[in-house]
Amino acid sequence: SKELKNFDYAFFVNANGFCNKVINEEELLSQSEDLVVAQNLGYINKNINEFPYDRNRKSNAYIPFDEGKVYVSGAFFGGKISPFLKLVDTLEKNTDDDLKNGVIALWHDESHLNKYILEYPNYKLLSPSYVYPEGYDSNFEPKIIMLRKRDIIPEKKIKRKP
Repeated sequence: SKELKNFDYAFFVNANGFCNKVINEEELLSQSEDLVVAQNLGYINKNINEFPYDRNRKSNAYIPFDEGKVYVSGAFFGGKISPFLKLVDTLEKNTDDDLKNGVIALWHDESHLNKYILEYPNYKLLSPSYVYPEGYDSNFEPKIIMLRKRDIIPEKKIKRKP
């Protein structure tokens, strides 16, 4: 946070994100919105009750049925520095509080991000082009392709032995 606070904007992209197209600042940055998130391709035109929100009341990421607007990907988000730092600090606090209570949100940080965005009024929603799954076929133009993690990192290095 100390180093980032000197910047105007900050963005998070999963390590398996591959920039496939030139992305102009006008696409991401706006004077009117504080944060930017990308819609998860798997939940376009779905009913909110089909979104994989965390339905566990014990989690800080809890979103009840019949609530919600959009399902966003945890693989890409960003924005103006002060709101961005508040976002990541809140996600860290909520995740840590869950862990202290023996709870892990359904989709980990993505679940917490969706809860935050649900309650945050001032964000820009990008298309799934910015979190496009490798090998997927849709009408969206891939700008950032999320490469298959298993092709980048050997599974034995990321999974714990029982």
